Amino acid sequence: MLLKRKLGWPILLLIAFSPLLFWYFALLPLSDRFYSAYGTFISFGEMAGLVGITMFSLSLVLSSRMEVFEDFFGGMNKVYIAHHLLGGISFIFLLIHPLLLAFSRITISWNTAALFLLPGPDWSINFGLTGLLLMISLLVLTFFIKIPYHIWRFTHKFLGAVFLIGSIHGFYVSSDIARFKPLQDYMLFIVGIGTVAYLYRTIGGRFLVRRTKYSVSNVTLVKSNVTEIAMTPLNKAIKVISGQFIYLFFKSQSVSNETHPFSVSSVAPDGSITISAKAEGDYTKTLANIQVGDIAVIEGGFGRFNYALYKNLNQVWIAGGIGIVPFLSMAQNLTDPQYHIFLYYSVRTQDDAAYLENLVQFNQVNPNLQIIPFYTKTQGRLSADTIAQTVGDMTKYDFFLCGPPPMMKSMKNQLKKLKVKDRSIHSEEFSI
Repeated sequence: MLLKRKLGWPILLLIAFSPLLFWYFALLPLSDRFYSAYGTFISFGEMAGLVGITMFSLSLVLSSRMEVFEDFFGGMNKVYIAHHLLGGISFIFLLIHPLLLAFSRITISWNTAALFLLPGPDWSINFGLTGLLLMISLLVLTFFIKIPYHIWRFTHKFLGAVFLIGSIHGFYVSSDIARFKPLQDYMLFIVGIGTVAYLYRTIGGRFLVRRTKYSVSNVTLVKSNVTEIAMTPLNKAIKVISGQFIYLFFKSQSVSNETHPFSVSSVAPDGSITISAKAEGDYTKTLANIQVGDIAVIEGGFGRFNYALYKNLNQVWIAGGIGIVPFLSMAQNLTDPQYHIFLYYSVRTQDDAAYLENLVQFNQVNPNLQIIPFYTKTQGRLSADTIAQTVGDMTKYDFFLCGPPPMMKSMKNQLKKLKVKDRSIHSEEFSI
């Protein structure tokens, strides 16, 4: 699995830049493309467009949540990180594409360059400009404007339509795609898989994506701001193991029907699932209003955040705040006495340690699970050096991290300075 996990990004980059190989053979010798400033700008503009639309397609494919991708990236959370990165990079390439083509017109006149970026009689170019403007609008909403999640999610669905508009532009504008059949076939394949992935997740999601109905069996307020929701399957339970996360939405009068990811805090033998959520946003603040008997529609489980999926029996688990959730399910199911685990539970004060009593009970069942609460108000920030003082040689352990993103980023950097290798560091990147 480790070998597969290293292949995700190389495969993506190989697919993304392969159009340039076809582009190269579409017109030889290469000097014919770079014969002047005009030709150079045109050539780099075409290259940016090909790579941009390919990355856009791959971003849509990764957003489909197909489990086959998990092994290649080390979990669905990392698949979505790749999805976001590819989406951002593709936007840069697609923005550079028309700018370079416009710069080529400067060699004719500034007026010609300016007119190129405005709608004109060529409908294929107008399609490209329309797609670019829509993409800019949607990405501005994503990265720069704070809007309610349900509105953001609704607008995000239109990225597929933007992709199709841009693809039509690419096939019908006068370019190497139209003139060189091998490049045309490759781009048809790329656009095809992106379109299928988009339709699978959006339009066909209701019929093609496997989701399972659960009934809410219990709602508990663990602390003033942490709600625990237990659910039992109405039919066949989903396949989920401790440490994984699920996507769900509730059919309830008490909350909206938005789909959100949640790590599972407990997985029972009968298929029952429990999630725990801290009231931080508009949606999570309403979860305490869920009623027993409400229906939850669940998709999953996802992720590779589980102690048993890695060979090292010596492990350090590091939880920050509500990041304790996936460790709860793992600690509950930890029965193998061969494991030797230190669990650091970092919270501001003891009052914030919502699940400390549960962890103490798990320790009584399995003494090899050592619980170490850490209170940042009095002890400062938890550091890798502090952990090393307790566990000794850090290179002998695998590390599992879940908590606020800044905490995890800092801890990863500290661990690497203490010679802990990347393959020994596992993290859950989704905010919980």
